Amino acid sequence: MEKRRPPSMVFHGPVQGVHTGDVHGSISYTQNNYAPDDVLRALSVLLEDRTIEWDQPSLEEPRVIIGRAVTQENINDPQLRPALSTVLTHVGHHVALAVLGNSAYDILKTFAGIG
Repeated sequence: MEKRRPPSMVFHGPVQGVHTGDVHGSISYTQNNYAPDDVLRALSVLLEDRTIEWDQPSLEEPRVIIGRAVTQENINDPQLRPALSTVLTHVGHHVALAVLGNSAYDILKTFAGIG
């Protein structure tokens, strides 16, 4: 008897809802609760903050990448998540919360894949 496997699925962009498998297996996915416009707004707030020392060498390239994403309204740049992660790690949890507020920080943290 041939073993039946569940289909393989890849989700791009925001995904909401829950799918449970049938008797042949189950399907799981990572749920991202953000909309592209929310990410762009949060990135804009981050870039506009003057308490972040953007002139530090470690933040120069990430700032350019984030700025390009905001200008082009494109959150699909593969360099964006690592750049954002660098900035959020550099500024620290408490500073990022103070700069962005809870909801924007949570959106960017989820988007960047940080804890």
